[in-house]
Amino acid sequence: LDNNTELGLRSSDENFNFYDLSIKGIWDITEKDKLTYSYLGINNTLEFTELFVADNGSSSNQSSLKQSSNVNGVQWRRHWSPKLSTKLNWHASNYVLEESNRDVNTETTLAQENDLSESEFKLETTYRFTKNFLTTAGYSYTDTNVANKIDSVATSDNSLRRTAYFLNSRWKLNNENTILSAGVRLTSYPNFNTNILEPRLSIFQKLTNRWSLTLSGEQKNQGVLQFTDVENPFLGVENKRWILANNENLPIIESQQIALGATYKSSSWAVHTNFYYKKVDHISAATQGFRNQLINATAIGNYEAKGAEISIHKKSKSAN
Repeated sequence: LDNNTELGLRSSDENFNFYDLSIKGIWDITEKDKLTYSYLGINNTLEFTELFVADNGSSSNQSSLKQSSNVNGVQWRRHWSPKLSTKLNWHASNYVLEESNRDVNTETTLAQENDLSESEFKLETTYRFTKNFLTTAGYSYTDTNVANKIDSVATSDNSLRRTAYFLNSRWKLNNENTILSAGVRLTSYPNFNTNILEPRLSIFQKLTNRWSLTLSGEQKNQGVLQFTDVENPFLGVENKRWILANNENLPIIESQQIALGATYKSSSWAVHTNFYYKKVDHISAATQGFRNQLINATAIGNYEAKGAEISIHKKSKSAN
């Protein structure tokens, strides 16, 4: 802020604080039953105070930005037999973004809120036919709600439900030098009467004691989107908010990805390289935060990404 003006003296003060809290508990109820509970809480608060002092008086205004996330999860696992096991999962998450922006010159206040709540129930069963072959099948139900408010008035309040059936099998071949994993997932969106089929494939091949290759391909979808609010920025900072797909100007995002990786391991070195190609369809211009002639466009497009990653690990000998 410019603190030397003809009208008076300006000053500002910023205060930022945060905390993270995580809890996890594991109970072996019986030899066959295990119960797990986990919690994660994240809270961030930014306060920005502006002070204006003039000959005829002074004024002080405080703006704030608060972000909080809370996740609760419970899992029950049951081994019915050496071949059959079941996992039952439930989790609930909540993300809240609260903003209060008060202008020291006009004394006007703009308060905004973005609230995302989601709960999921998932059941999966694994059956091991042989030592080297097993299959996992399951079902999940997810309910997501997103609410946006301006000055305590709801501007949107939408919910999105989706169900999914999935099946995945894994084979160990050639004395476990080859591992093949193949599966398929069927996701349904009752809100839009839409079904999406997603195949997935992964192949691991051990070439020597030190070299191995991995090839994978998958298709995914996403109905929860994020956009940049360029019309109501907080203190000049880009604001990203969660919204839900409506299958019109905000369609469900679908992506396809293929990756090829190579790994080298020795007693002291580990090197992994990964090459990937990804294509994402049904990207809405409304979610991209354009500040040019496309700021109000309703165009739908796609993007492609190609890349390579490499990681190197070195184990050093401990000195005695």
